[in-house]
Amino acid sequence: MTDPWLSPELDEIQRALAAGPRDDPPSRLRARIIGRVQAELRGKKSALHRYPLAAAAALVWLNLALSATNATWQPLDVPAPRAVVEPLARQIGELLPELSRGDARRLAVLYWAGSRVVPCPDVPSGRAPDRRVWGEEI
Repeated sequence: MTDPWLSPELDEIQRALAAGPRDDPPSRLRARIIGRVQAELRGKKSALHRYPLAAAAALVWLNLALSATNATWQPLDVPAPRAVVEPLARQIGELLPELSRGDARRLAVLYWAGSRVVPCPDVPSGRAPDRRVWGEEI
C-alpha cells in the first residue's frame, strides 16, 4: 500500500514495520486498561452529578435571598431630625477639624441613617401596616 504523500524513505519504513512480526499484548494489559477506563468513567459520572446539585443549591439560595429582600421594608425616606444630627455634626467637626461644616453634617446624616437601618419583614397579618421607626411615626 503506497501513499502518494509519503516520501520513498517513509514508505519503505512503513512496509518494513507492516511486514515484521506482531506480538499480541499480554492479557494482563487488557484487563488493566479496561479496569482503568471503567474507573475513570465512574469518576466522571459522579463528578457530573455534582454540577446540577450545585446549580440547584445556588438557585434555591438565590430564590430565598430575593424573597427575603422583596419582603423587607426599609424606611429610606425618613427625614433626619436636627436634634440628633446637629450635635453629632458638632462632635465630628471637633474630631476632624479639617472637614468643612457641610461635610461634617453629611457624615452625621449618614451615621444617623445607618444606625436606623434595621430590615424587618413585612408580614401580612390582616391589620394596617405599622409604619413607625424606633417609635417615631413616618
